[in-house]
Amino acid sequence: SQAEYGNPNVRVDESYPTAPTTLYGELKVKCHNILKSCLDQVDFNLCWLRLYDPYGPGDNPNWFMPYVIKCALNGESPELTACTQFWDYIYITDLCSCVQKLSSSQIPKNSLYNLCSDKPVQLRQVVDMIYSCISPTEGKPRYGYIPFRQDQVYHLQGSNEKLKSAVDWQPYVSLEEGIQHTIEYFKQHGFK
Repeated sequence: SQAEYGNPNVRVDESYPTAPTTLYGELKVKCHNILKSCLDQVDFNLCWLRLYDPYGPGDNPNWFMPYVIKCALNGESPELTACTQFWDYIYITDLCSCVQKLSSSQIPKNSLYNLCSDKPVQLRQVVDMIYSCISPTEGKPRYGYIPFRQDQVYHLQGSNEKLKSAVDWQPYVSLEEGIQHTIEYFKQHGFK
């Protein structure tokens, strides 16, 4: 998970030191270290992915994008931070195609890669894209209603250069297209 890096607020490649600021990030670092140590002793290749924000159909309805989509579809006003943060989103099919390529490739033992789009976007733009696609007649985003967390990350971006050079992969789905697919999914399947 990108949470292993902590709160760097810069574009991060795999050489960046881990400095998690959450228990989740700490556990991911510990898990990686334990697995690497154990698998070093046997003939097994570990490929560790530091995943940036995946999104798409079937996403957890409580996460940011589905929450905003639900509000827009229902003509409600989502309660948000100022949404000035920049996030690195990756669409679910791009994530899956990368994992598939990695699983069938000859990669160095104990490889570690950032799995990300390497194209950060401001959260306010994400909200605007959602509202532009849905065009609700009621409800407008309430920017600044929720304060930033004390450990807020303002710029979340991974470098995917190492991954792209290791396997013939790159993200293909644009954020606009991915958001449209995600909206269509939630229109058809609702929020559970």
